[in-house]
Amino acid sequence: MNLARTVEETNYDTDKNYLKNNLTNPREVRDLIKNLSKNKAPGLYKITNEALKQLGRKSVCQLHYIINSTIKLQHFPTPWKGALVIPLPKQGKPTNVPGNLRPTSLLSSVGKLAEKVINNRLTRYDTKFKITQDEQFGFRQGHDTTQQITRIVTDITNNFNKDNITQLTLLDIRKAFDRVSIQGLISPNS
Repeated sequence: MNLARTVEETNYDTDKNYLKNNLTNPREVRDLIKNLSKNKAPGLYKITNEALKQLGRKSVCQLHYIINSTIKLQHFPTPWKGALVIPLPKQGKPTNVPGNLRPTSLLSSVGKLAEKVINNRLTRYDTKFKITQDEQFGFRQGHDTTQQITRIVTDITNNFNKDNITQLTLLDIRKAFDRVSIQGLISPNS
């Protein structure tokens, strides 16, 4: 895809209130950097979280301008999307069997930082407009499988006490990505 064409097609007439409510500031970027884990491996460009933590005030300010540009231009830079994929062996399994290796993607630290800024906005809108159902526990902060199991057991118990029937549909998506077209994952245009 031609970057120049993508930028040309961007709508620069974005609503001013939208920008005011969604742009970041140096303090937010600094706080996000402060909370980054030191133990994360760097991505393709070898910029570590530790290196980001060492940035001065002016550098953090410049980084906030870059992240705001991604929001204004509605374009996430292609280099931030690239990943260094490393196969990690599953514990206690022989490494000579490909199915026993778990691919791990090491993403750009700066890209992940921008994703955190964007995720904060998405979470805020999700909370404000109540988009996500209360029954959704996956990928939600403060929700884990233990709470979901407790909710299900409580529903079953309540229905049992009222002589009601409880129906439960479970979906096991283990190895779901084994059936995904690899070519489709590599090339989004295919």
